[in-house]
Amino acid sequence: MLQRNVLGGFLLGLVACANARAEDSGLYLGASIGQATQFHGEDTSFRLMAGYEFNKYFAAEAGYADGGTQKNTFGNVRVASSANGVFLTFLAKYPVGERFAPYAKFGGYSYESDTTYSNGVARAVEKGHGEDIAFGGGLEFKASERFRLRADYEKVRVPDVAYDIYSLVATWKF
Repeated sequence: MLQRNVLGGFLLGLVACANARAEDSGLYLGASIGQATQFHGEDTSFRLMAGYEFNKYFAAEAGYADGGTQKNTFGNVRVASSANGVFLTFLAKYPVGERFAPYAKFGGYSYESDTTYSNGVARAVEKGHGEDIAFGGGLEFKASERFRLRADYEKVRVPDVAYDIYSLVATWKF
Protein backbone atom coordinates (compact mmCIF):
# COMPACT_ATOMS: atom_id res chain seq x y z
CA MET A 1 0.00 0.00 0.00
CA LEU A 2 2.83 2.39 0.89
CA GLN A 3 4.51 1.73 -2.47
CA ARG A 4 1.29 2.51 -4.34
CA ASN A 5 0.79 5.78 -2.42
CA VAL A 6 4.35 6.97 -3.00
CA LEU A 7 4.22 6.01 -6.68
CA GLY A 8 0.90 7.87 -7.00
CA GLY A 9 2.46 10.96 -5.40
CA PHE A 10 5.33 10.88 -7.87
CA LEU A 11 2.96 10.54 -10.82
CA LEU A 12 0.86 13.48 -9.60
CA GLY A 13 4.03 15.54 -9.23
CA LEU A 14 5.03 14.69 -12.78
CA VAL A 15 1.65 15.72 -14.13
CA ALA A 16 1.71 18.97 -12.12
CA CYS A 17 5.10 19.87 -13.58
CA ALA A 18 4.20 19.02 -17.18
CA ASN A 19 3.80 22.72 -18.00
CA ALA A 20 7.21 23.69 -16.61
CA ARG A 21 9.86 24.82 -19.04
CA ALA A 22 10.44 21.97 -21.47
CA GLU A 23 13.90 22.98 -22.69
CA ASP A 24 15.45 20.42 -20.36
CA SER A 25 13.14 17.60 -21.46
CA GLY A 26 14.18 14.65 -23.56
CA LEU A 27 15.30 11.06 -23.83
CA TYR A 28 18.67 9.90 -22.50
CA LEU A 29 20.69 6.70 -22.23
CA GLY A 30 23.04 5.91 -19.40
CA ALA A 31 25.29 3.43 -17.68
CA SER A 32 26.73 3.16 -14.20
CA ILE A 33 29.48 1.27 -12.50
CA GLY A 34 29.94 1.09 -8.78
CA GLN A 35 30.31 -0.90 -5.61
CA ALA A 36 27.48 -2.97 -4.15
CA THR A 37 27.82 -3.97 -0.50
CA GLN A 38 25.87 -6.39 1.66
CA PHE A 39 26.94 -7.07 5.24
CA HIS A 40 30.76 -7.09 4.87
CA GLY A 41 30.85 -8.40 1.30
CA GLU A 42 31.18 -6.21 -1.77
CA ASP A 43 31.43 -6.55 -5.52
CA THR A 44 31.23 -4.48 -8.68
CA SER A 45 27.73 -3.45 -9.73
CA PHE A 46 26.54 -2.00 -13.02
CA ARG A 47 23.36 -0.64 -14.57
CA LEU A 48 22.23 0.11 -18.12
CA MET A 49 19.30 2.51 -18.43
CA ALA A 50 17.07 4.63 -20.59
CA GLY A 51 15.46 7.71 -19.12
CA TYR A 52 13.24 10.62 -19.91
CA GLU A 53 13.60 14.09 -18.41
CA PHE A 54 10.19 15.72 -18.18
CA ASN A 55 11.80 19.04 -17.23
CA LYS A 56 14.77 20.13 -15.14
CA TYR A 57 13.05 18.91 -11.96
CA PHE A 58 11.69 15.42 -12.79
CA ALA A 59 12.89 12.36 -14.69
CA ALA A 60 12.06 8.65 -14.93
CA GLU A 61 14.51 5.82 -15.63
CA ALA A 62 14.14 2.15 -16.51
CA GLY A 63 16.81 -0.45 -17.13
CA TYR A 64 18.79 -3.50 -16.08
CA ALA A 65 20.93 -3.76 -12.93
CA ASP A 66 23.47 -6.36 -11.85
CA GLY A 67 24.37 -6.23 -8.15
CA GLY A 68 27.41 -8.51 -8.43
CA THR A 69 28.12 -11.31 -5.94
CA GLN A 70 28.81 -10.50 -2.29
CA LYS A 71 30.68 -13.13 -0.27
CA ASN A 72 30.48 -13.30 3.53
CA THR A 73 31.52 -15.78 6.20
CA PHE A 74 29.40 -16.43 9.30
CA GLY A 75 31.27 -18.83 11.60
CA ASN A 76 32.19 -21.75 9.36
CA VAL A 77 29.46 -21.03 6.79
CA ARG A 78 30.33 -19.18 3.60
CA VAL A 79 27.50 -17.25 1.97
CA ALA A 80 27.54 -15.87 -1.58
CA SER A 81 24.58 -13.67 -2.61
CA SER A 82 23.83 -12.19 -6.01
CA ALA A 83 20.86 -10.43 -7.59
CA ASN A 84 20.01 -8.85 -10.91
CA GLY A 85 16.89 -7.54 -12.53
CA VAL A 86 15.02 -4.65 -14.06
CA PHE A 87 14.09 -1.37 -12.41
CA LEU A 88 11.92 1.73 -12.75
CA THR A 89 12.85 4.82 -10.73
CA PHE A 90 11.68 8.42 -10.56
CA LEU A 91 14.11 11.28 -9.89
CA ALA A 92 13.26 14.63 -8.29
CA LYS A 93 16.04 17.19 -8.89
CA TYR A 94 16.75 20.61 -7.45
CA PRO A 95 19.05 22.54 -9.82
CA VAL A 96 21.65 24.73 -8.10
CA GLY A 97 23.17 27.09 -10.65
CA GLU A 98 23.77 26.00 -14.23
CA ARG A 99 25.78 22.82 -13.60
CA PHE A 100 24.73 21.03 -10.40
CA ALA A 101 21.53 19.32 -9.29
CA PRO A 102 21.19 17.26 -6.11
CA TYR A 103 18.43 14.67 -6.49
CA ALA A 104 16.40 12.07 -4.68
CA LYS A 105 15.02 8.94 -6.29
CA PHE A 106 12.45 6.29 -5.53
CA GLY A 107 11.29 3.27 -7.47
CA GLY A 108 11.11 -0.47 -7.65
CA TYR A 109 12.99 -3.54 -8.80
CA SER A 110 11.86 -6.86 -10.22
CA TYR A 111 14.71 -9.24 -9.48
CA GLU A 112 16.13 -12.75 -9.44
CA SER A 113 18.55 -13.76 -6.69
CA ASP A 114 20.79 -16.68 -5.81
CA THR A 115 22.20 -17.34 -2.35
CA THR A 116 24.69 -20.16 -1.88
CA TYR A 117 25.50 -21.54 1.57
CA SER A 118 28.50 -23.85 2.05
CA ASN A 119 30.59 -25.14 4.93
CA GLY A 120 33.19 -27.22 3.07
CA VAL A 121 31.12 -30.40 3.40
CA ALA A 122 27.63 -29.45 2.26
CA ARG A 123 26.33 -26.85 -0.17
CA ALA A 124 22.80 -25.41 -0.61
CA VAL A 125 21.49 -22.93 -3.17
CA GLU A 126 18.43 -20.80 -2.56
CA LYS A 127 16.88 -19.07 -5.58
CA GLY A 128 14.47 -16.19 -5.26
CA HIS A 129 12.59 -13.63 -7.29
CA GLY A 130 10.15 -10.87 -6.61
CA GLU A 131 9.67 -7.12 -6.47
CA ASP A 132 10.71 -4.54 -3.92
CA ILE A 133 11.53 -0.87 -3.51
CA ALA A 134 14.70 1.12 -4.03
CA PHE A 135 15.52 4.66 -2.95
CA GLY A 136 18.52 6.94 -2.88
CA GLY A 137 19.96 10.14 -4.16
CA GLY A 138 23.05 11.90 -5.32
CA LEU A 139 24.51 14.84 -7.16
CA GLU A 140 24.34 15.43 -10.92
CA PHE A 141 26.95 17.45 -12.80
CA LYS A 142 25.94 18.84 -16.19
CA ALA A 143 29.23 18.64 -18.15
CA SER A 144 27.56 19.82 -21.40
CA GLU A 145 24.08 20.16 -22.86
CA ARG A 146 24.06 16.42 -23.63
CA PHE A 147 26.53 14.76 -21.23
CA ARG A 148 25.92 14.40 -17.47
CA LEU A 149 27.77 12.67 -14.63
CA ARG A 150 26.27 11.64 -11.30
CA ALA A 151 27.62 10.48 -7.96
CA ASP A 152 24.84 8.11 -6.90
CA TYR A 153 23.72 6.19 -3.81
CA GLU A 154 20.95 3.62 -3.88
CA LYS A 155 19.47 1.31 -1.26
CA VAL A 156 17.86 -1.73 -2.87
CA ARG A 157 15.62 -3.64 -0.49
CA VAL A 158 15.63 -7.13 -1.95
CA PRO A 159 14.82 -9.72 0.76
CA ASP A 160 17.90 -11.74 1.77
CA VAL A 161 20.13 -9.72 -0.57
CA ALA A 162 19.60 -6.04 0.30
CA TYR A 163 22.30 -3.80 -1.14
CA ASP A 164 23.87 -0.41 -0.66
CA ILE A 165 25.16 0.68 -4.07
CA TYR A 166 27.56 3.58 -4.60
CA SER A 167 28.18 4.34 -8.26
CA LEU A 168 29.25 6.76 -10.93
CA VAL A 169 26.57 7.30 -13.58
CA ALA A 170 27.11 8.74 -17.07
CA THR A 171 24.18 9.78 -19.28
CA TRP A 172 23.90 11.05 -22.85
CA LYS A 173 20.82 13.09 -23.76
CA PHE A 174 19.37 13.04 -27.27
